[in-house]
Amino acid sequence: MQNQSFEYKDRKYNVCSYDINWQKRFSNEEKIIRKIFGNNVLIEHVGSTSVIGMEGKPCIDILVVPKNLEIVKTHISDMENAGYAYRGFFVSNDALLFTRVKDSNTETNIHFFPEGHPHIIEMLTLRDYLRSSKEEALNYSNLKKRLYEKYPNDYGEYRKEKDEYMEGLKERINNIINQ
Repeated sequence: MQNQSFEYKDRKYNVCSYDINWQKRFSNEEKIIRKIFGNNVLIEHVGSTSVIGMEGKPCIDILVVPKNLEIVKTHISDMENAGYAYRGFFVSNDALLFTRVKDSNTETNIHFFPEGHPHIIEMLTLRDYLRSSKEEALNYSNLKKRLYEKYPNDYGEYRKEKDEYMEGLKERINNIINQ
């Protein structure tokens, strides 16, 4: 697994208002991924850019679910030829990441998790909850704005505090689901 703190060093980022073009950007990326992998994968828009009205980094996060990671490995060069950088194992040793970076800004993260991976449900549940709870989406947006103001040049610290909030949010969602 790659060292995430190294990836965050000197990383430029920005938190901005919701942009209606985020859905179009996702659709464009989805077409590229679909050309490479066909209809044999599930492709979902996840992250803040997938929640209408939510503020966030203007980075399109995409979840792709193949049957297994060997399928992805056979298409690394296709993904690279399409403009994505292969980052290898990132979130865990059973998940792969590709990114599209322009001028030191990450524009797209493509997360590949094989069928049955527990992170798939977590990502989709979180997205769907934020889509359904305007109050929670607003709270999360406000947190990101405050953190960006506090750490405009330190993505690592921004991410650390945001991740702490996310752990609490996931716990709240699990409590709601398990009631």
